[in-house]
Amino acid sequence: MNACYILLVVFINLICLNAYSAVWISTNEWSEAWDNKYSEWIKNDFNQYIFVKGDFKNIPTDCADAVYAARVIFSYKNKLPFVINMPHSSGRFITNSTTKFDKFASSLKRVRSFIRWVNGITNTKSLITDTYPTEINRQALTPGVVYLSPRYSPNHDDNVTDAEIVPGHADLVKEVTPYGIIKLIGTTSPDKVRVLNIKSNLSYIPRNHDGGFRKWMPPRGYHSEVESLPYYSLEQYELGNTEVGQYKFQILSQWVLDIRDRLKLFDESAQERTIRLVQNLCQAVNLRVSAVNEGISYQKKIKNKCMNESEYDDYSTPSRDKKIKNIIVGLFEVTNYYMYFEETVSKYSIELNNCAPIEYYPGVHITLKQYIQRVKQGLISFDPNAPIEARWGETKFSSKRCKMYYTLEN
Repeated sequence: MNACYILLVVFINLICLNAYSAVWISTNEWSEAWDNKYSEWIKNDFNQYIFVKGDFKNIPTDCADAVYAARVIFSYKNKLPFVINMPHSSGRFITNSTTKFDKFASSLKRVRSFIRWVNGITNTKSLITDTYPTEINRQALTPGVVYLSPRYSPNHDDNVTDAEIVPGHADLVKEVTPYGIIKLIGTTSPDKVRVLNIKSNLSYIPRNHDGGFRKWMPPRGYHSEVESLPYYSLEQYELGNTEVGQYKFQILSQWVLDIRDRLKLFDESAQERTIRLVQNLCQAVNLRVSAVNEGISYQKKIKNKCMNESEYDDYSTPSRDKKIKNIIVGLFEVTNYYMYFEETVSKYSIELNNCAPIEYYPGVHITLKQYIQRVKQGLISFDPNAPIEARWGETKFSSKRCKMYYTLEN
């Protein structure tokens, strides 16, 4: 009797040990049904506050971190395998089976630590190998798809080498509306505990097959031909083409229209489009406040020393400012919006005034009209070494003291 009891206790202890040695035990497998459930979860449950309250509060994220964390959380909640490439280590993988966190008996503590670890070694570059390009239709481009833009060095070209790639930006598709408008959810750098942003403007066109809309690589995909994976396609890289004389090139506005045409069930009216773009612009300029203020605070912390490349990348806003400019250009419906500035501002005066003046410094505000005017005049600075007055275009800034690592065109 005693011997049986001892064997039973040992058996139970072994089971318990195995149960929490991995981050979690996978009892399900990824399938089309689970892909659909993941899409529904991103649309309905992956909200802006997931990292500021609830089980996953106080987890700092940058853009790629939030993308990876979403996949980890859903996999954990549904006992699905989580598998990604181990960066800088060919043929090795990061999985939920790791025993790296088996010191924690609590599964929640293990997965929170796992998320922090994954976020520390992944970025937008690693997303290239953990995702693959998708078809552009409502069956394939669903919530949970990654919208990726790897950023290249200032001297990039089509043959950029691996060593020249530096972090870029990534969001998750949150929703595709009946009008074919893609709503995105994500955050920015540097990594920080913050509310996620939801936006509906596509602000970059993929330079090559590494970027654009990409589906998650299923575990079996790492050992398969990528062309055999569900909804694999390179069609998005052929969109957005415009011909001028003998020249053929891609432009963002046409690419966005081509994407939308493949997704829409109904046409968006001109008034609905105007309201949407002005709301996007209002949100984008408001979000710029915290991004700039983080840079100003860090500038004070380092006692106004020139930022190095890593710091510059964290606190400069060239990509953000270009996205805002793209919204403005889209609102004006012309590439050279300077020619039609006054008449367009007058045309959309009511909608622009619906955005309350934005306080970017205690007691100092800017309206959307003023911001657009300063963009037109080239006064808005993305340089994190610039004073706050120059960041918001009150004064012109020209940095001769510190190195600029990017331009607005990157």
